[in-house]
Amino acid sequence: MTLVERYAQVAALVDTTQLVAYLTHRRHLSLLPKIVRYMERRSSPHEVVVVAREHDRAKMHHKFPAAAIEVDPKIVGGYIARAGTEVTDASYRRALVQLYHNTTK
Repeated sequence: MTLVERYAQVAALVDTTQLVAYLTHRRHLSLLPKIVRYMERRSSPHEVVVVAREHDRAKMHHKFPAAAIEVDPKIVGGYIARAGTEVTDASYRRALVQLYHNTTK
């Protein structure tokens, strides 16, 4: 279990001001944004699918009917599916970055 996960468990049990005071005392206040993001992902009950183009939205709606579909042209193509803490990255961007890293070693 990571430190962020442990603090997220504590955050669920204590008041926000108590958590901030504790993080300040432990000199871990810089972890607060990560803790918040972690808790948001954990509490998110639905799936989110990110696609590169608007016309891919209909295709992904058939593949992931219960998911919210978002468009982000930065992923170039493919999709990124998020459900809670699980992420499936089938984007072209990831594949291109991975190809670049493998060829420049």
